[in-house]
Amino acid sequence: GLEFVEDGTLMGVAMEHPNGGPALALRLDPDRAAAAAGFDYFAIGVPSTADLEALAARLTGLGERHSGIHRTKRGWIVAHVADRDGHELRFYTSDHPRPDPIR
Repeated sequence: GLEFVEDGTLMGVAMEHPNGGPALALRLDPDRAAAAAGFDYFAIGVPSTADLEALAARLTGLGERHSGIHRTKRGWIVAHVADRDGHELRFYTSDHPRPDPIR
């Protein structure tokens, strides 16, 4: 990873997952973070429904509040996960559900 230090203070980091995916950079700005509490900055893709189930179980095991897994028109989602600043995180998978049979 990469660290951003300003006047001797760590103000941010940038990182990449060793298995690939997009790079992520985070910056320390408590005033802006507090002002944006409740906003959902991130919708994070998860490779499969099984991975989403594992993530939901992990969140539950850590005592983190979340919506559980819900089906959407495009796949499945776990929402209402809050970071330490109160921003909502959503995790989704683009596994497409099988269409309901026509009756």
